[in-house]
Formats: sequence, C-alpha cells, structure tokens
Amino acid sequence: MSQIEKLYEAYCAEQSRAPMPQETIRLHEVLSSMLPHKEYLEVEELISASHNERDKEYFFAGFRAAMRLWAEAMK
Repeated sequence: MSQIEKLYEAYCAEQSRAPMPQETIRLHEVLSSMLPHKEYLEVEELISASHNERDKEYFFAGFRAAMRLWAEAMK
C-alpha cells in the first residue's frame, strides 16, 4: 500500500467518526420510505460505493495537487 493510500485510509477512519450530514439522513429516510427493504439496501450500497470511489479519486487528486503546489513553493 502506498503512502497516499495509507493517508486515505486514515482519512476514512476519521470521517467515519464525523456526524452524518442532514441531507444524507434525509436521503436515507426518503429511500427507505419509497423502496422495499431489500431494494433499499441495494440502492444504498450502490450510492455508497459510488460516493466512496469518487471521494477516493478526489482525495488522491487533491493530495497530488497540494504536493505540486508545495514543490513549486519550495523552488
């Protein structure tokens, strides 16, 4: 595992302790009222997987950009 992946894992561990945003809570409420339980769980899993992958890409891109900025500033 690369250093950036280790940093991302630490970031995820910290994020799991953060309070859930009201929008997310409302999304879960709406979906659970609209869908049968099995379908709700499937949709929730797909949404979570999509967000997790996007968040990982954004984290990596942000980290790389920060490193480029830092390297540029050190010149």
